[in-house]
Amino acid sequence: VAPGRRRAPAVDIGDIGDSGQRGERGDRGPDSGHRGHGVAVRREAAVMHLIFAASTAPLVLPKIAYYSILPEIVLLGGAVVLLGASSVTRRPMDASTATTMTVMTGLAALSLALVQWSQVQSNGPHVAIDGAVVQDGFSAFIAILVSSAVVVSALVGDGWMRREQTVGPELHVLTLASASGAVIMGEANDLIVIFLGLEIMSIALYVLAAMNAKRNESGEAALKYFVLG
Repeated sequence: VAPGRRRAPAVDIGDIGDSGQRGERGDRGPDSGHRGHGVAVRREAAVMHLIFAASTAPLVLPKIAYYSILPEIVLLGGAVVLLGASSVTRRPMDASTATTMTVMTGLAALSLALVQWSQVQSNGPHVAIDGAVVQDGFSAFIAILVSSAVVVSALVGDGWMRREQTVGPELHVLTLASASGAVIMGEANDLIVIFLGLEIMSIALYVLAAMNAKRNESGEAALKYFVLG
């Protein structure tokens, strides 16, 4: 060593490792554990506060424009009224009464669909119920087409009921329910509403396919439609 220079202290590599390990152990001491536990507790409390605020917040419902869904309301309401009138009477409802009520319901829905068509032609298309349904020319055309089909099918079904000596309004109730699902599909503006209309229409059609219990082909058709559909 040159004179006048101070010799640097020797450093042991093992001491560096020991000091590093001691530093890490010091960072992982009781204070670090308490801090981590405190952060987790605060985070859990914040999550619970958000969940409580969401559960206690007032439910905001979308504005429902009933005018946009009047045809399907009339069809479903006619089915409910027809089924209720049949259930409160002791004798089974005859075919003429059920057919008359179904034709009147179909004509009411048809008139409302024509009014909707006129409104769309004058005011243009629009969406309703928070964008779930759309009122345009296509939806009005589907409502007109389905309502007309209800009237025709009720008149044709009346002859079948008389020929098969079938009593009760089940045929017409299922027809109205299936028609309402078809109208809902025509007005749908998202996939949820399309699925809802499809299920309403198809479930009624499953039963309609098996309506004639005297024929084995009817039950076979309903089973095939249920499995494949």
